[in-house]
Amino acid sequence: MFEGIFNTKRIAKQVFQIGIFASVGISLFGATPLRASEASFADGTYLYGQSPQAEQIDREYLVFQVRDGQVTGAAYYPLSEFACFTGQIDETQLSLSVVDPYEDVAHPYAIALKSESQTASSNSQVPVPLQLEGFHRLETLSENDLRLLNACQGN
Repeated sequence: MFEGIFNTKRIAKQVFQIGIFASVGISLFGATPLRASEASFADGTYLYGQSPQAEQIDREYLVFQVRDGQVTGAAYYPLSEFACFTGQIDETQLSLSVVDPYEDVAHPYAIALKSESQTASSNSQVPVPLQLEGFHRLETLSENDLRLLNACQGN
């Protein structure tokens, strides 16, 4: 559906006007509410993809770093353009400000958080790992992921 969305300036501009995370936004309504106090999103670097496999041409990926609940990163499709974002981890979502790479204008977006284990108890002392609604966590960051992250941290 979004394959090659950043291949031309015109199409990319339209996508940013509609919302780069439109496919995720649809799923926000069905997200399981989760409070940040019930989950863990430790400081570190993360990679999430719409596919459980890296570098799938027609799938979106997010690479970001978390520090004290603040997020900096990039949204991209492999072999295409990317958009930088900053944001924070709220109680039930990742609240982002995504910068349109063509107009240098920031747009707000939110991605729902969900726990990997929907049966976790709020009384449990064991941290509940988090997922982004509509995305799979990937463990290995590529050189390109690190390059994009570094580029966005320089903004």
